[in-house]
Amino acid sequence: MLCHEEESVNKKILFVDDDINMLNAYKRGFRNKFNVYTASGGEEGLESILKQGPYAVIISDCRMPGMSGVEFLIKSKDVAPDSLRMMATGNADLQVAIKAVNEGNIFRFLVKPCDLDVLRKAIDDGIEYYRLVKAEKELLEKTLSLSESLREERMNFKIANRQLRKAIEDMDYLRRKAEASSQAKNEFLSNMSHEIRTPISQVIGMLHLVLDTELSQTQREYVNIAKHSTNILLNLVEDILDFSRIEARRLKVNEINFSLYSVIESVVALMKPQAEDKGLKLVSDISSDVPDNLVGDSERLLQIILNLLGNAVKFTENGKICIEVRNINDGEPVLIHFSIKDTGIGIPEQKLDTIFDSFTQVDGSLSRRYGGLGLGLSLSKRLVEMMGGRIWAESQINKGSIFHFTIRFGLQEHASVPISDSERRVCVNSMRENLKLIKK
Repeated sequence: MLCHEEESVNKKILFVDDDINMLNAYKRGFRNKFNVYTASGGEEGLESILKQGPYAVIISDCRMPGMSGVEFLIKSKDVAPDSLRMMATGNADLQVAIKAVNEGNIFRFLVKPCDLDVLRKAIDDGIEYYRLVKAEKELLEKTLSLSESLREERMNFKIANRQLRKAIEDMDYLRRKAEASSQAKNEFLSNMSHEIRTPISQVIGMLHLVLDTELSQTQREYVNIAKHSTNILLNLVEDILDFSRIEARRLKVNEINFSLYSVIESVVALMKPQAEDKGLKLVSDISSDVPDNLVGDSERLLQIILNLLGNAVKFTENGKICIEVRNINDGEPVLIHFSIKDTGIGIPEQKLDTIFDSFTQVDGSLSRRYGGLGLGLSLSKRLVEMMGGRIWAESQINKGSIFHFTIRFGLQEHASVPISDSERRVCVNSMRENLKLIKK
């Protein structure tokens, strides 16, 4: 559908003739169908094109005073290249007709006097042809514009593609550089930890030997302080060593048969003296449906619980600490839920999301007061995740904290049922005797 303005342009007709009667006849005959404009000569016709154009069809007489019809039509091509030109004459010779067609780009040659129906048909044909020419020209312009846009888009795509390749190459270079740097850092930490751990272990051994000699009360207190400090230092070195192993993906999870009850009682027996020194009560609560004989990494489980219990003892000044063990999946692998509850200083709610980050502590002043590098919780989180579980915490300031974690374990082929309370007491007493031998 053509808009009103385009429809109006397509019906604009210019008649050029020096015969006023002929121009009036054109107006009367076609004013109801076309927008008719007239000019009495070539000069006036060119001026009308400039002022009133464009015209769909221009019809000119051949012989006119001044500028002839042929000359007018030739000149009109420069100012109205898309208009359809026709010539109407009653006495033009063949040479004039040929020149008009060749140089004036004449669409049709009409012989006067023109029958109005014949002229109307010629004008209709001219208007239709004019529309087709305009449509073709617009289509060509749009095609050229689209082609130019596509060319620009293709060029932009090539530029963007080159930039993307360059960015990928830069990212790959930075990634490899970061990996190399991280590898060097982890190897340095691992080597340094090994180098530091050996003399510390020797110092601890020597302190044990000194404690076996005759010492005064003051000397024994001094040696015990030194022993306690070296144990703390050794634990820090062990944390750094494990951290570097995890970062380097060299820490393996072992699948071995072990007794879960023995692990729990070992931890309680090991941590109970530290708790009692602070006047704290340390208890364990293992649900009766928790299986004992499991398959998993008991050493890493022991490390996780020791980290969490160590923090609980460290940040609790009075009250009690409890480790609870529950079975939340009766199938295989079993899913065991551990929770360590304390009545300590608590953790602000806004800090709960960051306490498992490496080298992070709730408050910098805590490091100066209680010691530590902020690696224990980070290591525990990574170990729990390596063993197919998850860890989280809930806390209230000045009321205490609960650290939860879950781990999946396999069941031994001939897994025993949970042991009775009397059997458990035998295990605990046996474990305590073993710990006494280890301490000696």
